[in-house]
Amino acid sequence: MTSGTSVDSGEIAAAFAGSGCRSVCLTSSDMLYEQHATAVTAALRAAGAARIWLAGSFSAGTDGLLRAGCDALDVLHKTYQDLGLADG
Repeated sequence: MTSGTSVDSGEIAAAFAGSGCRSVCLTSSDMLYEQHATAVTAALRAAGAARIWLAGSFSAGTDGLLRAGCDALDVLHKTYQDLGLADG
């Protein structure tokens, strides 16, 4: 699912809500994260996101960061849990 180039938190949350997804990963530049990530994160939570990842190092209240050196196995395990596919 992609919201395109929008930075409008309502538009992004609406796209997420209509996607049927449970988890989401925000991808952008550091400059746009600083300006919009907190509002987008709040809107996604209100739209029902079970887990919000952010690609980079600006947390903005997200559940985790995806970047070089992150614990990829933990990310996959949490994603499988969110999808109801993990054992325990």
